[in-house]
Amino acid sequence: MTINNRKWLALSVGLIFFIADRLVKYLFVFQSINPGGSVFYYLENRNLAFSLPLPSFAAVVFYIFIFLIILTVISLFVNSWRCSRLAPPLAYWLVILGAGSNLLDRFKYGAVIDFIDFKIWPVFNLADVMIVVGLGLLSYDLFFHRKNFR
Repeated sequence: MTINNRKWLALSVGLIFFIADRLVKYLFVFQSINPGGSVFYYLENRNLAFSLPLPSFAAVVFYIFIFLIILTVISLFVNSWRCSRLAPPLAYWLVILGAGSNLLDRFKYGAVIDFIDFKIWPVFNLADVMIVVGLGLLSYDLFFHRKNFR
């Protein structure tokens, strides 16, 4: 399998996770699914990352800042597509999809819908997992291939 085929396959897997995240959020919001006592727990998070409070006067600045970050990451994704490695475009793609899903939540519901609760960490969702995995993959690639990074 060529590197381009692997890139397209990886992008498809990212889209599957994005769709799964959106579907589960929809089920929690509109079907009132809330299985008690499990790792699934419905939470509308109106705060920033790790439940840090978002002051109401800063909301517009926050959305503009997030939008600019997403545009920057999209630009990095497009530039990394020419790279001969799989990790950079996949990492940027996962960050774009995860951030985009959470931003859609903020516009649609006024809060990010979180639904995974391990009790030892703040409640999170699949979009958060995509962002963390993407940043982890990017960090790994930068650490081990920094001399060849474009």
